[in-house]
Amino acid sequence: MEVKDVEKIIIYGLGEGYELSASYLTKTFNVVGFSDRVEAEIEKYVKPCEIHKVQFDYIVVTSNKYYEEIRRELVTDHQVPLHKIVTVNELIASICNARNAMARSTSITDDDIYPFFAQKAAKYEYIFNTFRLSPIIRRIYEHVSKENGWRLIDIIDSNADVKFSSENWERFIKNDQFGDPEKFEYIINNSGGGVNIAPTTLRYVKVLQDILCLYEKENIKTIAEIGIGYGGQCRIVMDYLKNREYSLIDLPEVLGLAKVYLSKFVIPGEIYYVDGTRDMPRKEYDLVISNYAFSELNRDVQNFYLGRVIDTSKAGYITWNSLSFKKLGGYSVKELLDRIPGASVIEEEPLTALDNCVIVWGTAK
Repeated sequence: MEVKDVEKIIIYGLGEGYELSASYLTKTFNVVGFSDRVEAEIEKYVKPCEIHKVQFDYIVVTSNKYYEEIRRELVTDHQVPLHKIVTVNELIASICNARNAMARSTSITDDDIYPFFAQKAAKYEYIFNTFRLSPIIRRIYEHVSKENGWRLIDIIDSNADVKFSSENWERFIKNDQFGDPEKFEYIINNSGGGVNIAPTTLRYVKVLQDILCLYEKENIKTIAEIGIGYGGQCRIVMDYLKNREYSLIDLPEVLGLAKVYLSKFVIPGEIYYVDGTRDMPRKEYDLVISNYAFSELNRDVQNFYLGRVIDTSKAGYITWNSLSFKKLGGYSVKELLDRIPGASVIEEEPLTALDNCVIVWGTAK
């Protein structure tokens, strides 16, 4: 499916999550009808049995849970062509693929869908309660697989220099108390048994372990993170290191979601929310972190952050992919190594894409 083929849609499913889907889709497409098994007193409501009377390009199903059942019913009972039924996720992916192909994009994930959702998740509790299950969020960062979770466990457990106690793990899993992420049971040698934890949270723990191995933690007083997700990495780092200053740098809507998420915890230290769309003064940090975010920006935005954050920071840890270099003219690994004094490359573990790596500098160990 291509976005150019979509103009008129029917939104099917008026239950939980409908408000978010409808408010975005009605701004983007010509919504010619709303349908559901349960009749609703809203404008443009169409009974499922009367859908065939409406001219449309696609029926967009808002429920992932009941999608297969709804699709089967629409095809079998109401003679809707199978290829005309899509999920919200499929439509969003199509929109994003089209927009990412545009040369004017500032980043690989530069579209208005992600900040729009982040803004709604920060505002509405029912969306916040399950935001980490959303296909919009899973497209951006909540997509570490169960299998890679096991690989992360093996790497974390096999590290002889930094071991986490069962008390540490009890605190790490608190990251998953909010947002209802997909969690799995893992056996962790140092936890005293199994833990039920999201694989993305395991990745945050792995980054923390890398930082503790590479740098003297006593020298890390101020931290900046470029591209912050929902604040999960910040919470893991701050809960372990304690009494640091942590600056979160991102879009204002994303900062809003992180602020709501982090407000659920008692954070031992100071957190600053920095709008990355506005000019900011040059500031020196002890450590700058970026997980697959800086590497996905175009060169102009990368230069902005280089000048105001990275060039002045004493140390850094950037998990790198080559998407921007290949699609948006961003920096290559070699160019960045030449730009940052003392920078070097270490292996990404587990390796999630062929060209991925971690760029570090200011290491003390």
